[in-house]
Amino acid sequence: MPTPCQKCGEWFDLHDGYGSKKWFPKTTICETCHETEKDEIDKDEEISQLQETIDDAKVTILEAKLRLKELGIEDESFSSKFQNKVKELQMKKDQS
Repeated sequence: MPTPCQKCGEWFDLHDGYGSKKWFPKTTICETCHETEKDEIDKDEEISQLQETIDDAKVTILEAKLRLKELGIEDESFSSKFQNKVKELQMKKDQS
């Protein structure tokens, strides 16, 4: 049965269509729009995973800073030591 795609308006046979998961739930869309929607869903999932990774890293950094403070290393002194190490490595790289 010929059916218009809800997204692009192109006609396709209903049995060749795919159920929309994001744009038009419970509606059949054409194969081309299905692939585009699938790519968008995959991208959204990747973004979500990356945001979760960043959030986890922030927690890890906070916990490490708290532990450093417990060990008697103040955040500022640690930062300056870290910055000095970075500068030292950059200078070695520049000399190479």
